[in-house]
Amino acid sequence: MKKIVLICLTVLLACNIRAQSDVDSLVNILETQKLTHKEQLDIYRKLCVFFGNSDLSKLMEYSQKGLILAEKENDIHSLSLFNELTGFYYETNFKNDSAIIFYEKALALAIRSNDMEREGQVYLSFGALYFQQKQYVLALDYFMNALRISENMENKSSSIYPLGNIGTIHVNMKNYDKAIYYFEQALTLAEELQYNRLKINPNYYLGIIYQEKKDFDKALKYTQNALDISRYLHLKSSISAALQSMAQIYLTKDQPDYELSMQYAVESLKIAEESGYLMMVSGALKTISNIYKEQNQWKLCEEWASKAWENDSVDIGSDVENNVIANIVLANIHLGNKEKAEKFFNKFNDIMLKQSDKNLHNSLSEMEVKYETEKKEIKIAALEQEKTLYTWIIIISVVAALLAFIILFYRHKLNLQKRKQAEQEREIAEQKIKQLEQEKQLVASQAIIEGEVAERSRLARDLHDGLGGMLSVIKMNLKDMHGYSALDNFDIDHFNNAMNMLDQSIDELRRVAHHIMPESLMRYGLKVSLEDFCRAIHSAHFCFFGDDTGLDNSLKILIYRCAYELINNAVKHANAANINVQLVIENGLIALSVHDDGTGFDPEKVKKGSGLENVRMRVATYNGKMNIYSLPRKGTEISIEIES
Repeated sequence: MKKIVLICLTVLLACNIRAQSDVDSLVNILETQKLTHKEQLDIYRKLCVFFGNSDLSKLMEYSQKGLILAEKENDIHSLSLFNELTGFYYETNFKNDSAIIFYEKALALAIRSNDMEREGQVYLSFGALYFQQKQYVLALDYFMNALRISENMENKSSSIYPLGNIGTIHVNMKNYDKAIYYFEQALTLAEELQYNRLKINPNYYLGIIYQEKKDFDKALKYTQNALDISRYLHLKSSISAALQSMAQIYLTKDQPDYELSMQYAVESLKIAEESGYLMMVSGALKTISNIYKEQNQWKLCEEWASKAWENDSVDIGSDVENNVIANIVLANIHLGNKEKAEKFFNKFNDIMLKQSDKNLHNSLSEMEVKYETEKKEIKIAALEQEKTLYTWIIIISVVAALLAFIILFYRHKLNLQKRKQAEQEREIAEQKIKQLEQEKQLVASQAIIEGEVAERSRLARDLHDGLGGMLSVIKMNLKDMHGYSALDNFDIDHFNNAMNMLDQSIDELRRVAHHIMPESLMRYGLKVSLEDFCRAIHSAHFCFFGDDTGLDNSLKILIYRCAYELINNAVKHANAANINVQLVIENGLIALSVHDDGTGFDPEKVKKGSGLENVRMRVATYNGKMNIYSLPRKGTEISIEIES
């Protein structure tokens, strides 16, 4: 699926600057007229809004001027706004650590001034930042906070942004019906308010959803709406994104229109380069490479994919990067550049390892941020209680001479009531927090596992059908060449050695593809796949009872990966002579048991992050149970139960 660009700084969508002439007029006013500080700050804000969609260097210039003037005037609202704008500049240039620093400053200033509208806007910026990092649980948390503030303020226009962003998260999780629900709400509000800017994102993402659902007529309709509005308002980043989406639609239709697709992609690239949006540049270059790939123009496909690879906006493990590397490998195979194809194939393996590390880092970061957020909330609550206490002390001091006894008695009674109420509220809050933590952990775990399964399936398919097929073709061509060529004994030896190495490469490729995602699992089912796997291990014995035809694919994959991990552990670590594997599927219950007569171990001493912990995490995503029975030198039995 193509990478979705989320417009995160919602204040940029709230301004009515429509053309370059307006900007030139504002700059002229700054340079020629004597203005109050308030008027200067307002012009700086409008200029930042315009250049946020066209020239990031100008955005940074005017946001810094705004920060200096706002600090001089002690204008808390403007300080929060220009800190957020500065954070947006760093985020757009992939300097996320710097962006977080300025967003935190903006949020603290908004809370300090009790400016709920500003607070909601900063929550949206934070959500967009974590969305780009694929930390969907954190992103959803911030977007929900922004939606809550908008609803409390009864501000319909502000509600559109979090609704759209929540919908975008569901798009990435492939919950398309849920995503349509949120985007249609956002579009209905935008049409009710007759605010063109607010119609862009819902139309854009609805176009992407219907493209994924293969409903190309609706996809073209919504994407064209987004493009027309963006052109009318001169929003270059939105124009570039919509053009890329149009190019992708015409490329993936049942009857592709390569010429029209190329026109949209080239125009998108031109606008992205003019605006300095590196992410958009990478997407446009990737799309052009894909167009040439679909037409089997491998030299041009490789040329444009290489340009995308050289562009410094490509993220490790992103859809753009994976697509680009795949195009480079495939094109060089067709062009006969074996060394370059092998080089980029190895890069792909390295990227997959880095992506795994990045996913783990993101999960840890989410937990750390969540922990720090809870600490801040506790501290704020303590300060509020302290403030309330000081207020009561002042009141008591003023009237102490007249009502000392009554006030003391009342305060004592009130403190008891507050303490009891606070204790009750604390217990309720702890229960809610615990429940929310569990739900978020399950969502995060399921997202990681679904991403792993999808990536494994895609990689196995690409290796087996793409690279495996090409190696087989090369082998047949070499045999044909040998049949028509007269070779001396020395050349025959070299030829036979080359053929043996090619056979070994094909066998190794098939072994790797089968390890990543067994073909028999999708084709013949869970029972046959586990029988094949256990048959390959002389010490393993497999028994099956029940019927696996009713299981969905994700559950089949989960059971297979768990069995694979447990059997491998018994082989590698237990030195077992016999491994008995039993799978029972009946009455809506799945029970997997792996028993070995190996060395055993102490379950209490299993380290976090081990294979068993990975199995436990997978089972938890389906609310399953995992039990371990083991003693040193007395074997091990591990059982898993999941309700299907």
